[in-house]
Parts: sequence; C-alpha cells; structure tokens
Amino acid sequence: MLATVDVHRLLTFRHLSKAGFVYSITGFDVIRANQNFKQSDYHLSIWYNDSTVFYEITEPVSPIPVECFRFCNHDELLCLTTLTPIF
Repeated sequence: MLATVDVHRLLTFRHLSKAGFVYSITGFDVIRANQNFKQSDYHLSIWYNDSTVFYEITEPVSPIPVECFRFCNHDELLCLTTLTPIF
C-alpha cells in the first residue's frame, strides 16, 4: 500500500522511516488513492498526519513478509513503476 507524506510534514517523518526496518504505526488516515497518478496496484493510500506515531519493531510478534510493506526512496519507487505493467 502506498504511504504519502504531505510536503509540510516531510521533515517530521523523514527521520522516522528507514528502509529495511519494520514499524508499528498508529494515528494515520487511510484514503482512496488517486487513480490518475497510479504508482501501485492498491486503491487505498496511507496518509500520515499530526497524530501519526512510529514504533520500531525489533522482534515482530507475528512474522510479516518483507515485500508486503516496505519503505523505499523515490528512485526505487520510480524503478518499480517502470518494471511493473499497469493495467
């Protein structure tokens, strides 16, 4: 699922999310994704807001497959859009 950070909150959340780490996240909004600028196959997006809190999980209670949810930088995201056919 695509997660979006508003440009005004970017400095708030940039240092909290690192590639390769697993987090428990609370206090976020789930909205309908903009299909005009589709970057993933999901119809919903996660929006971080002022009440969003990140907790790093060092030992997960239940195993989460790495590819189900991960953070990546903008270049990696663009690479995914060119490799994955969008129907």
